[in-house]
Amino acid sequence: RGEKQRATSSVTPSQIVEVLDSPPPPEQGKIPSEDEVGQPLVSPFDDCSSE
Repeated sequence: RGEKQRATSSVTPSQIVEVLDSPPPPEQGKIPSEDEVGQPLVSPFDDCSSE
């Protein structure tokens, strides 16, 4: 039983890594484009507040 659970655990993270490693589709890439870069839409707003 323990071995079976271990195999499932190994496959779960593997699938997640594959999805993250794979680039998002062009349709979804349009919106999460900035999210991928790590710069939220609040970036420009923060600048204005700082000023």
